[in-house]
Amino acid sequence: MNLLERIAFKLLRKQGWQLRELSDSWQDALISREVPDQHRFFRMLNTAMKEDVLHQKIHDHRIDLVIDVGANRGSFAQSLRRIGYTDDILSLEANPSVFQELESAANFDPAWHVEQIAIGQIKSKMKLYLTVDDSFASSHKPNECSLKVFGDISKVVSSVTVDVIPLNVAIERLERKCGKSYDRIMLKTDTQGMDREVVRSAGSVINRVQVLLTEMSIKPIYEQIPSFEEFYKECLDSGYELVHIIPVSWGRSFELIEIDCLFQRTVPEKS
Repeated sequence: MNLLERIAFKLLRKQGWQLRELSDSWQDALISREVPDQHRFFRMLNTAMKEDVLHQKIHDHRIDLVIDVGANRGSFAQSLRRIGYTDDILSLEANPSVFQELESAANFDPAWHVEQIAIGQIKSKMKLYLTVDDSFASSHKPNECSLKVFGDISKVVSSVTVDVIPLNVAIERLERKCGKSYDRIMLKTDTQGMDREVVRSAGSVINRVQVLLTEMSIKPIYEQIPSFEEFYKECLDSGYELVHIIPVSWGRSFELIEIDCLFQRTVPEKS
């Protein structure tokens, strides 16, 4: 049984499904209850696979700082702790309605730093559109595709004005605060349409970013955001190679809407 199959069986058993293997493929297993919610199951499977891959890449690249842009309530940082990462984390979140929960989550972790800020190419202010489900909050309005696929949860209910700084400035602030420099950074960005701007705002610091995890849209769900092809090419042009793809959202027929793309620079030789 390979890694994917072991993860699948583990998750199914955790949910109370009784399995019996008929062949070497987990897809041939008998499930002794009604057909499960396939979408929910695949989300759980994707989460388990992402954590396993991140654990390996953080180890391979000897990461000393993880930057979490679009941190929401802090679930990504918590997953890093769960897989054994103990070094510094910088979580950046612009949405004031969730930042207090993020701050509380990091309160007892001295290596987990948080800041209420948005990331962009220049220091400025921007309008953030707040949605029914706060995970859809964005500086871009949701388009017709978003409303069709996700329904009311992606509808805009209000807006706030938030401060914006470049990513390199956020890193410089942290380095001054902690009194040290970070040379092997992992950048995770999930900003609902602003991810290309986040990467661009790193400036020359991008050369210190060894691992890049960014959300990309196969079908754009926000107005005026770059296409998958445009953003993907920019990542390659910045010196990265794609090593893993993790589905994030999909339609009723499992057509991909959004994916997480994991990029890396050349893996350093082990000393």
